[in-house]
Amino acid sequence: CGGVAMSFFAPCLGDPMDMLDPRLREIWLDNVSEAQSAAVVLSQNPVRLLIHALPPVVFAAVLAVALKTVPRAERPNWLLLGLFAAVALLVSLVQVRFFQFAHIFCIPAAAWLMSAAHGAIVARGASPARVALLAAAPFVTSPWLVALPKMLLAPADGGATAAAVVQTHGPVADPVRRECQGPAERAALAALAPGIMAAPVFYGSTVLGLSPHAVLSGPYHRAQRAILDTHAIFAGPPAAALPILRRRGIDYVVICLSSGNRLVHGARHPASLTAALERGAPPDWLTLVPGGGGGFLRIYRVVSGVGGS
Repeated sequence: CGGVAMSFFAPCLGDPMDMLDPRLREIWLDNVSEAQSAAVVLSQNPVRLLIHALPPVVFAAVLAVALKTVPRAERPNWLLLGLFAAVALLVSLVQVRFFQFAHIFCIPAAAWLMSAAHGAIVARGASPARVALLAAAPFVTSPWLVALPKMLLAPADGGATAAAVVQTHGPVADPVRRECQGPAERAALAALAPGIMAAPVFYGSTVLGLSPHAVLSGPYHRAQRAILDTHAIFAGPPAAALPILRRRGIDYVVICLSSGNRLVHGARHPASLTAALERGAPPDWLTLVPGGGGGFLRIYRVVSGVGGS
């Protein structure tokens, strides 16, 4: 199998992101939290890495107990399960998104732990420790073990918000409202005639999911040219954005001022189209569509025949 892979599928053995335009790493990929390495996450957010690492640590403890208690004939099965988990854990060091594969191996470990605890209760009677072990065993599986610390350690205000929105409206605590994904935003998008929208990269998937509109780009590595055009639209000056909008046939420009996932902010690009939209001063070839979800979602229609061709 290794020979076939190296002979016919050699590119699959390299970095899957080598095909990316180098500019995309800085303006997009490095900002994708799940695609970061464990070393980067450890330096920026140690608690987040700890949350991801909890299930493999618990799995290792269960594995050690199992190897000591199961019959000798069953130990190779546990060693094989541990080997798969170790490989998944090594891949997770490259990109933390792959921790989910390491988490999968917690499920059979939790099932065995429940069975062992139940067997001990049946054989030797109930005790507080055995009952507690039986009750806690399901939490070894990754959804609970990862979700609970996330909920307990989440910041009270739901994370960072755009400076302009904080100054005007105060912090936005509701994550759905902060990312402009609520009923008001859905209604505002649905009320428009279907068209093509230019939206910040991470909001592109929201537009596709909440509305009938097409979108210029989303957080997908195969849409390289579209992501570069999107970045040029929002990070460049308005005069440079208009030709791209015309070339791409864009009908609407959309921005969520409260989003913590925006890659372009007016403070970092003061002469950009984004800065103008944050100030509420769009160029003359954009007209504001009323009813954009309480002011956080700004929808602008591209005016035909204004600002040049």
